[in-house]
Amino acid sequence: PTRWRIVVMGDETLSRTALIVAVVLSSFMTKEGACYPTLATITKACHFKNERSAKRGTKELRERGYLDVTKRFDTSNLYRATFPVATVS
Repeated sequence: PTRWRIVVMGDETLSRTALIVAVVLSSFMTKEGACYPTLATITKACHFKNERSAKRGTKELRERGYLDVTKRFDTSNLYRATFPVATVS
């Protein structure tokens, strides 16, 4: 999770919301880069006012290739740290 967090934090194109969510998720991650906090837990740990911000942050990380999200139960997802595929120009 440390390497993942460093790579994510170095991406200057990510929103502040996504960066905050990434730091919080990394604090829950196992050595393998997986975690499963509830959206309410992420929201509280990020000090967001509502879950919409946490959803936006996780969505942005997923869309940018930094996060794999698998639905687990009604209240929890499995989050896995991933690295975007580098494109060759």
